[in-house]
This record gives sequence, structure tokens and C-alpha cells, in this order.
Amino acid sequence: MKNCTFLLVVMIGILSSVKAQNETAKDTLYFKYDDKYIQTYPELPGHNYLREYSYYSFYLGEREKLRGLKPSKVLNLKRFIRKSEFYRKGKGVNLDDEDFGNYLSKRIVFLVKKDTFIRVIPTLEIE
Repeated sequence: MKNCTFLLVVMIGILSSVKAQNETAKDTLYFKYDDKYIQTYPELPGHNYLREYSYYSFYLGEREKLRGLKPSKVLNLKRFIRKSEFYRKGKGVNLDDEDFGNYLSKRIVFLVKKDTFIRVIPTLEIE
């Protein structure tokens, strides 16, 4: 009886671990670092600004750099934004940066630059 109970506890632990890993994988986005779409400034290291017209100063702030991650898919950031509900084609403001920032803040986001994975968080600055 003790063996059955122990086995049951181990199985529940394994299933919980697998479920947590799957949820983390679903909540992680990997975007290819694109120099033509992401703009940086020497005086503001770690600030990755998007080349979009938006309401505020929106950037992806660097938190840490990692190596050796194995993403299942690396997305094109510009294409992801342009096909999303956060983008409005036309003149003036194109990116709803506040809603886009809220969307990203609920996920783990990496910019992939060669074999380096830069973990970023969305940040809005009001000028």
C-alpha cells in the first residue's frame, strides 16, 4: 500500500512538472533581433526602440543575456506586430504601444541575436 501511495505522489509530481513546463513554453515569445526594425542609442544602453509611430516612447528593456536556449520557433518581430490587433495601418500613430506592452508583460520575451538570447521587458516612457 505504501508503494502505491508513493508511486501516486511521484506520478502527480511528474505530471505537474510537465504541465508547468508546457505553460512556460506557451508563455514565452522569441523574436529575431532585426537591426532595421530595432533602434538603439549609445547613450541609452539596453533600450531597444521599435521603428514605429506610437503614443509614448516604447522600448524593450534588456534584463539578462542567456545562451543555449532551444526555442521551438523564432518569430519576426515586425511581421508579428504588423499582423496583430495592436497595429493600425495608416498615417499617424500606428502602434498601440500601451496594449502591446500589456500583452508582452504577461509573457517571457526574448530577442534572439545570433546565439544570444536577450530577455526583455516592455517599457513605456511618457515624454
